[in-house]
Amino acid sequence: MWLGLGPTLMRDVPFSGIYWSVYELCKNALNKTIHAAEGSSSTTVPVAISFASGATAGTLAAVITTPIDLVKTRIQVAGSKPTYTTKMLPSGQREICFNGNNYCFRRFSHVCCPPPKPTALGTFKSIVREEGWTGLFRGIVPRAARVAPACAIMISSYEFVKGYK
Repeated sequence: MWLGLGPTLMRDVPFSGIYWSVYELCKNALNKTIHAAEGSSSTTVPVAISFASGATAGTLAAVITTPIDLVKTRIQVAGSKPTYTTKMLPSGQREICFNGNNYCFRRFSHVCCPPPKPTALGTFKSIVREEGWTGLFRGIVPRAARVAPACAIMISSYEFVKGYK
């Protein structure tokens, strides 16, 4: 149940910091530009500005935090399936097993040493070693395509409702 909690927090804390910082910058810049063009000094934020700012901030935050999200996903997927083989041993025989990280002996057992729990750093290194640095950004397009509209809808809805005091 708690598998991947550490990487999830390592992803969500920077995501939120990036998101809110970029959102406020975009919102203020667009608001000043619109109100300057209209000659208005209003501080109300049109829904279109909050929507565009939310989408921009969400996309940027998603792109930057994709490597951490990938590590989190790989840890959660690895925890749900065994990565070792099992076979029956004839009585009294010993076998040396390798589970990817460790060698161990087994005797009178049907299951070789269980795999170690994956760590964020180990998973990160494994991705870079097996897929290269670009492997850390696998799935970036679907992630950005999901996050951008979600952030845009969430923040524009919030700003719209906030206008009713």
